Amino acid sequence: MFFKRKNKYRGEKKDKLYHGKGSMIFVNDDVYEGDWKEGNMDGQGTYKHNNGDIYIGKFSVGKKSGEGLYTYPDGKTYKGQFSNDMKNGIGKLTYANGDFYVGEFVDELFFGEGEFIYSNGTKYTGSYQKNLIHGKGTIIHPNGDKYEGEWKYGTYNGIGKYTHSDGQINAGRWENGKYRGE
Repeated sequence: MFFKRKNKYRGEKKDKLYHGKGSMIFVNDDVYEGDWKEGNMDGQGTYKHNNGDIYIGKFSVGKKSGEGLYTYPDGKTYKGQFSNDMKNGIGKLTYANGDFYVGEFVDELFFGEGEFIYSNGTKYTGSYQKNLIHGKGTIIHPNGDKYEGEWKYGTYNGIGKYTHSDGQINAGRWENGKYRGE
């Protein structure tokens, strides 16, 4: 015999719609507890995914929207703005190893201005496009080496200046991460 599973809701209703405080256990075993409005998750709530991900924050018309905190089972966390169920706006993504990014997100990706600080002490400040360093930016390494200039898809590309910790400077044109001269 086959039984079709259904979502299970407990909480307040208005005009036969979920409205007010309530909780839902979904067919896939995800769980939501929080505010509802006219049948949708709307307002403050906690959404626990069946894979261990947890989101605590604002919802609008059934989607993550506004400020929130998203934690992953591997220890990674994101605190910041959401829109249309995705990281969108300003936020901070912290990895379990201590690396972190603070800056702009567009549809889950680093996009725009941001700063990435690695647990080894390396620090990048500048532009990103689709999770890659792209545009103008500065990277400072723990040994004191520093590159300031243009980047293309994660590598030095364009006009830039590399200052070595011993004072040597390579300033001029860079191509695919290699210095090409003045």
